[in-house]
Amino acid sequence: MTPADAFIARKPESTLVIDAIEAVAKADENVYWVSARGLECKADRVHFNADAARELGRRYARAVLKRKNIRGNNGAGRSAGAESRQ
Repeated sequence: MTPADAFIARKPESTLVIDAIEAVAKADENVYWVSARGLECKADRVHFNADAARELGRRYARAVLKRKNIRGNNGAGRSAGAESRQ
């Protein structure tokens, strides 16, 4: 379970915010969006574990280098957040 999945389970309405973040990334070329799909969280169900944090960093790096939004393993999923391109 990802931190985002755990948060959504506690607060289902949070999907509205996550969807808005993704929409901003699609509409604004100065914002990148990457999925947290498949990234595990620590037992606290709030923070990514070390391997997941490193993978999220790699996803952001690929997005910046390719200058496009990156989806998770199967092309679906929720965002961990948006990252400015500037």
